[in-house]
Amino acid sequence: MDYVALTEEERDLMLAEELHSQERQHFAWAIQAEREAQVLAELPEGDWPARLNYLRGKGRDDIARLAKTPEDFAEAQAFALRDFVSVRQKTAALERDRMEGFHAKALAQLPVTRRATAFAAAKTKRDEAEARALR
Repeated sequence: MDYVALTEEERDLMLAEELHSQERQHFAWAIQAEREAQVLAELPEGDWPARLNYLRGKGRDDIARLAKTPEDFAEAQAFALRDFVSVRQKTAALERDRMEGFHAKALAQLPVTRRATAFAAAKTKRDEAEARALR
């Protein structure tokens, strides 16, 4: 498309804002992954105990209702949390990888020679929006 109304500066600003948004999301995922790794380190490893297999794959409420003892409940909850966090980490890693690909493509759309100006304009716009919100 031949952009006649949208200026180069406006296009650059839009790309800079998109890059900022992607980087914030990626950073949030990285923080979450770090926390989840810490949680996983505190959870049980290996297979579920055979005596708890009847609770495997059940939700929290079902585990609470079906567990035969408070100890079984606590242990099954720990294994269930481990399984949940493990799956979540794998899907989050796929999302981060996908985001990195999109980020690289968006970055390539913003010429190196105009990046500093576009990033500064985007920051100014964010700062102004924050200042308005505080009034």
